[in-house]
Amino acid sequence: MPATGLLKPARSPRSPDRQASIERRRRQGMSGVVPAKIAASFTMAELAVLTVIARQCQRTGVCVLPIDAIAALAGVSRTVVQNAMRLSKRLGLLSVRERRIPGRKSLTNIVTVTSKSWLAWLRIGSAAIKKDVDIEPIGFRNMSPTGEPVAKLFGTPLITPLKSRQCI
Repeated sequence: MPATGLLKPARSPRSPDRQASIERRRRQGMSGVVPAKIAASFTMAELAVLTVIARQCQRTGVCVLPIDAIAALAGVSRTVVQNAMRLSKRLGLLSVRERRIPGRKSLTNIVTVTSKSWLAWLRIGSAAIKKDVDIEPIGFRNMSPTGEPVAKLFGTPLITPLKSRQCI
């Protein structure tokens, strides 16, 4: 019989919905905000972190989100955020300015993207978003969306169009 008064072993913290976190992490990591050459140096979880930071930098120029908020948006832990920021800082991709206040709680870090190639990549992406470009999918062509040419040629429609687009 266990002795009373002893503490139970601490359970490791987990996301309330682990599957949703995994899907969020994969979706963030594969969104294309980080160029492929840069992405090759990071894990999927670290890519999700860099994606959250890059999107903030794309919107406002800097990322001032706390580490916990970045972790929640990316679907990863605090440690992964810290490791990703440390590695990207070492590779010269990000600059992190700490805002320590002696004797009080520090302000959030100011994170900026410093890589020229990554900045150019972000500029191209934000330009497409601002112009609200409607990109036509590649490999598809309109195949008589009304069915009218078929009806005119043969008198009755031979094909009833179910979809306005068909794959080539």
